[in-house]
Amino acid sequence: MDKELYQEIAKLYPDFVAKVVAGEKKILLDNPLIVKSTILSDSQYPIPYLYPGLESFKHKRNLLRMDYSIAARVISAILHVTAGSDEFPLTEDQQDVLDDLETKFHWREGFSMDDIERVFTLFTNHTVELNWIFPDVEALLNDSKYNSVNKDIILALGFPRILITGETERSFTSDPEISTLSPTSTMETIRDDLLPIINHIYYEVKEKNNLVSPLPDIKFKPINLLGLRLFYEGVQKLYDTGNLSRKSFTESYGFDLSQELEYRKEEQQLLKDYELEDTTPAPIVPGSPVPGKTTVAPKPKKAPGAPSGNQNGKQA
Repeated sequence: MDKELYQEIAKLYPDFVAKVVAGEKKILLDNPLIVKSTILSDSQYPIPYLYPGLESFKHKRNLLRMDYSIAARVISAILHVTAGSDEFPLTEDQQDVLDDLETKFHWREGFSMDDIERVFTLFTNHTVELNWIFPDVEALLNDSKYNSVNKDIILALGFPRILITGETERSFTSDPEISTLSPTSTMETIRDDLLPIINHIYYEVKEKNNLVSPLPDIKFKPINLLGLRLFYEGVQKLYDTGNLSRKSFTESYGFDLSQELEYRKEEQQLLKDYELEDTTPAPIVPGSPVPGKTTVAPKPKKAPGAPSGNQNGKQA
């Protein structure tokens, strides 16, 4: 038994612990704003949606911490000052050289970076060498370390890459419509679980504010993850066959029918004020004349048995 975990639960939920200690087997939840998942056959408790990807999320968090640590060490770089060399070693009676360098660097540290220049000019002899020591930043600059863990997270959540990056890798299909069947079903189930919570919030708002208006009918629009080209072709076909209203047709393209009609009304009035003709192309009905194109009337057909030629009976 984890004693520390038990003490923490007893501190956060004393009533719950007291009921368990009293021997109660079932405890009803008094909070209506809870989404209760479905219990699977191999587990007595529901499994949260993010549970399969928790280990991958932890691994990615550790990678981010590693990047933060490397970046912090780069910011706090070390300046290594070396006085003397193998050919010209620094003796004890030349200690004042190091003391002089230390004094100059301490003088620089006493000012803020806004008061002094960025480049620090230092005059020394040839036996003094300055080296900046930086940690290895290859792991910080290389983002390929996230590729494997990102793939694990995507697979754990059952979310195809095509919805994120437009790629079909590891989605086991090149058809976007088929690859989105599983996440669409998951998202629709989650939305259905959220509806009772939304209805409860509306109910509480109405009760606490003494509203007399009836509660609204709350529902989600269907999730459409089809390709845009196929979607708009289907919308156009429904509209052409008379199975889709003008309102739904305009809304599918992101427009508001009432607003567009107002705009058209204003444009008609402006055209009338400026004595201009409306150049908006109208739908062409088969058999109707096309604007700007001369129509030649067809010649009348000759009746069967009628003589050919001119009125005098001579051949033309």
